[in-house]
Amino acid sequence: MKLSIPAAAGAALVVMLAGAVPYGYAAKAPSTGTDSPVADLLRLLEAKGVISGKEAGELEKKFRTSPQPAGASGRPLPGQTGERWMPHTPFVYEHVLDAAKSLALEGVITRAELEQVTTRAESLSRGVPPAITADNPVRGALGAGELESLRLKMPVVEVRDHLRFLAHQRVLSREEAGLLYQRFGRKYTSAPPPAVPRHLADAPYAHEEVVSVIETITEQGVVSGEEGRELSARADALHRRKSGETVPERERKPVGSEELPYRRTTLSVDDVRDQLKFLAYQRVMTPAESAAAFERFGRKHPTDQFAESISMEVKSAITSQMEEKSKDIKDIGTKLSKLPEWLNRFKVYGDMRLRYEGQFFDKNNGDFVQPSNPSSILNSKTDRTMLRVRARLGFLAKVAEDVDATVALATGTTTNPVSTNQTLGDSLNKKTFTLDQANLRWKPLESLVLWGGRFPNPWFSTDMVWDRDINFDGIAVQYQPKVSDSWGIFLNGGAFPIQEVEFSAHDKWLLGVQGGVSYTRSDKLKARIGLAYYHFTNTVGEVNDPAVPNATDWSAPGFQQKGNTLMDIDPSTNIKTAYASAFHELNATASLDLGYWEPVHILLEADYVRNLGFNKRDVDRRTGSDVKKEIEGYRFGVTVGYPVIREFGDWKAMLMYKYLESDAVMDAFTDSDFHLGGTNAKGWMIGADFGLAKNVWISPRWYSTNEISGPKYSIDIFQLDLNGKF
Repeated sequence: MKLSIPAAAGAALVVMLAGAVPYGYAAKAPSTGTDSPVADLLRLLEAKGVISGKEAGELEKKFRTSPQPAGASGRPLPGQTGERWMPHTPFVYEHVLDAAKSLALEGVITRAELEQVTTRAESLSRGVPPAITADNPVRGALGAGELESLRLKMPVVEVRDHLRFLAHQRVLSREEAGLLYQRFGRKYTSAPPPAVPRHLADAPYAHEEVVSVIETITEQGVVSGEEGRELSARADALHRRKSGETVPERERKPVGSEELPYRRTTLSVDDVRDQLKFLAYQRVMTPAESAAAFERFGRKHPTDQFAESISMEVKSAITSQMEEKSKDIKDIGTKLSKLPEWLNRFKVYGDMRLRYEGQFFDKNNGDFVQPSNPSSILNSKTDRTMLRVRARLGFLAKVAEDVDATVALATGTTTNPVSTNQTLGDSLNKKTFTLDQANLRWKPLESLVLWGGRFPNPWFSTDMVWDRDINFDGIAVQYQPKVSDSWGIFLNGGAFPIQEVEFSAHDKWLLGVQGGVSYTRSDKLKARIGLAYYHFTNTVGEVNDPAVPNATDWSAPGFQQKGNTLMDIDPSTNIKTAYASAFHELNATASLDLGYWEPVHILLEADYVRNLGFNKRDVDRRTGSDVKKEIEGYRFGVTVGYPVIREFGDWKAMLMYKYLESDAVMDAFTDSDFHLGGTNAKGWMIGADFGLAKNVWISPRWYSTNEISGPKYSIDIFQLDLNGKF
């Protein structure tokens, strides 16, 4: 995107370009074939999209029409012409002395020249200008002769700026400023590279600091990527030698000698100089390479200055617009402040999902009955297509500083805890909207959360054990303290009523506990691993006494899908099924989130479960048959893309494989989409999400599953979802 340069920025560019390239740099500056480094720089800025072609032409025209007599080596020093390049600034005695003393300390001017400048400054401070104009030069003009030594620690651009300032203050003539700058340039370019100071010659090698500096100067464009890799290789070899390893000598590639494509550097000149010196002190660079890299940096520094000035202009324009908008926002805030206080403590959220679903069955599948109602046939051969809808609406209220209350509604039924879908096509009848959540959440500490009521899944888990639509009744606690900046632990626990049996002590409960560790390194790497134990009570079937019919019907599950081993608890000719095995599930879950390619992440997931409650002898006795022990399950998945879909173009793709044996988990609560719910299933899922607009995205999914044991039951499922949230 081209930026329109304000007039002030354009004028600043012309002034800056006039003296942008210090003496001694011109011979090595890259050229685009023009006769002016200013034109070269303007073409570079145009190529980078900073300015338009028209703006580049106008700025070059302004520069060429400005008076520019030759200064040192044919390159003018700002303030060295008969016309004013910049308006004369008011005379500031203290600043003049500071600039002159700095130049003397750096060896740019001699002590005698410092005394002469001081005398002139004193005259000016009394209102008596010294006669140093071009028409009446003073005797003993400054800049004659050669310098004996150069003690330069000051960046080259600061030398230029100090001389320009003294010329603007009329303490130096334009001719003298040019002579001083020319003399300085001869000494600077002919001086040998600085040697490593004696007190640093034996400095200990600091590998971590060296690596950090190399990364910084590479990212900042002071050295190229190839040069950065060369320096890293040198640093690695030094580190290994310091550790006692024998590392063969390798041929060093030169650093600092080749010109680089422009990349803006936000570091100050002093920071660049210090970091290059540090690498020389640490013997990762030679002094000559350090000096060459710094000289190369100096050639592009004026471009950085111009880019910074443009950035400030843009920031100023944005700030002005934001101030105007803030007035409107303030007016809205004033109106909102008049609303009742309790409204500020409420938040409304929700989402909608429209789904097309196709279910495709193998024609060679076996025949099955509904596990919960053996008199009904389970569809296993007839393909189906359907349209479904899901709607959810939630209200979050801030009850106290550390207590929240949530009430959430969702489509679905009161007889299926693992689905919030409503299938369309029932004579245009209205749909059921049920209570999906109703809870209090108390957070007395930053690391401690307590839940009560009906609340979201508190476990670190996948859909192999708990369907995504499951919410839990009961109480739960989550404790997640930080051990260090990177490491943390988490402990979760809870008690959840599964089925309340009236006038009985046989209520069914789930008791669960989970512990694990987490590791985080900025936003680049996040890892978690957890181990959970879920203990279901009073869920094993008990056969009715013929003398007391239906007395133990409570042992039948209130809801089940398919796959678990069942027993008949009705001794009559009727059939009533219940679970033949207890369920005490040991579940290990791990995830690794890699964010090195921000905003794209790679998420790896692994999940394993084993039912410790399965006792083959008891199950065989209850069923009257030899039941195969199938009590394990595992799931692996990989997701690549944006962690959250928010805007148009956000995307992610996923691939998952699952293997879930018959009695690995209670079939009632596992994923209802994979194999159309339940256990005794294996297969894979491939899917994707793609953002269509802000908070709107599309999600295709394909499931291909088969049975693990028993008669053939092969299902392919295609789902296409259109999602929106608010």
